Amino acid sequence: MSDTQRVVRIFISSPGDVTEERENARRVIDGLQKRYPDVSLQSVLWEDLALPATASFQETIELILHKRPIDIAVFILWSRLGSPLTNRVLRPDGTEYRSGTEREFDLMLKAFEQSDKQRPVMLAYVRDDVDGFEKSLSEDKAEEMIAQRKLAKSFIREQFHDADGRNLRAYQTYREPVDFVGRLRAHLQQSLDDLLGMEATPRWHEEPYRGLEVFDVRHADIFRGRDEETCDLMQRLRDQRRAGCAFAVIVGASGAGKSSLARAGVAASLLQHSGEDGVKAWRTEFFVPALGASDLLARLTRSLFDALPELRSSATALEDVTSLFAQDTALAVRLSIAPAFSRAAEQSQGVVRLLLVIDQMEELWTDRRITAEDRERFLAVIEALARSGHVVV
Repeated sequence: MSDTQRVVRIFISSPGDVTEERENARRVIDGLQKRYPDVSLQSVLWEDLALPATASFQETIELILHKRPIDIAVFILWSRLGSPLTNRVLRPDGTEYRSGTEREFDLMLKAFEQSDKQRPVMLAYVRDDVDGFEKSLSEDKAEEMIAQRKLAKSFIREQFHDADGRNLRAYQTYREPVDFVGRLRAHLQQSLDDLLGMEATPRWHEEPYRGLEVFDVRHADIFRGRDEETCDLMQRLRDQRRAGCAFAVIVGASGAGKSSLARAGVAASLLQHSGEDGVKAWRTEFFVPALGASDLLARLTRSLFDALPELRSSATALEDVTSLFAQDTALAVRLSIAPAFSRAAEQSQGVVRLLLVIDQMEELWTDRRITAEDRERFLAVIEALARSGHVVV
């Protein structure tokens, strides 16, 4: 970092029950650094700070925060609020803070007001995961954990809602740590773009207006306004995969941007951030039914061979796989598709999955060249792939 390089400090505040999210936040910030090469992004987490034994955790953290102002503050809450502070750190009215997180929230609000409501940008996230909390309960600590959860809920109610339950401040909910990653990345990117303005190096040098053309994977940098839908759809696919059938449908009017959401949203996000959700590498393939209307299964098999070259490393020919799909879809997946993914995993030294996007899926019903029998066979293969554990559709 040069002496004149701008530094953006991003503070991560939370109790101790969201350690995975804290580490994920650090990774997100490190990953965003590539997008802003002329700026130094610094994550500020207490576990990275040199905290002397001559003061409490909170006193030292506050001293560091006062010396170096924060540009973005991220608060993460789930089932705990944290431990009470010592009486050396009190509210203006003389009462004690219930936790360091509560104190840090007050500090950031105060800094925001003192900067004429400019800095820091404050982002808040609440994990909505009742099942996860119940699974984490232990007999010897159940009472304490339930009390902490009540404190966390009380804090959220006090800081984000008025007496009638209406929102005073905004916060985002998420289901699990990997869902948090996608939302935080999108929100930090938006916040950094706003903070830096023209100081950020342009990343797109072509015509950004696509007109009626689809936004494809390569247009992800100029695909805007669909971050929440992208995160929601990715979470839906995770839920479906765990339920045993990784299949989701994007429904909308013609021209609403369904294809762009699938390509520049979901597919681009998976490719750019492989390594999350336990997947080492993602492959993508886009299939348009009308382009293979004369022989849907053969065209689909060819697409799978393109996306998964490991299929070619076996003695099985494309025609044989197509024929097996027509006769016994489950057997085709077991004998051809699954072994190919195993070979891909060996080469990549980690899990490999395929995102198969069926674009313009309505053509299965509207294209007169596609018979009912063709459609049923095709959908049977799609179902088998979605249930294989290797393919997300």
